[in-house]
Amino acid sequence: EGGYKVVDPVAYANVLCDIEAYLSGGRKAWEKVNYPRPEAMKEKYIDQLVRDHGGEVPDGVEYKPGRAQTVTLRLPRGFVDKAFDAQRLNNAMRLIGGSDEQ
Repeated sequence: EGGYKVVDPVAYANVLCDIEAYLSGGRKAWEKVNYPRPEAMKEKYIDQLVRDHGGEVPDGVEYKPGRAQTVTLRLPRGFVDKAFDAQRLNNAMRLIGGSDEQ
């Protein structure tokens, strides 16, 4: 036989609160839980909070390093198929090797 199982406790608690459900004995069937407001979860706010508290990162927050900058170069198809001719390669090798020969 099947049965019910709570898969999202926060959503379920919201329903219980909305319908004002009570347990036996008259106790509320939900609990009030501290939860950050959307504005308090923005990067700018958290950054200032960390600065104001001596660099201490609050529990539940972690620093994620940004992505390194990248440069994308798109070359014409003809360049990709035949990037250098023999003379250009010879000139490049001469410049790298520091030789004055041609």
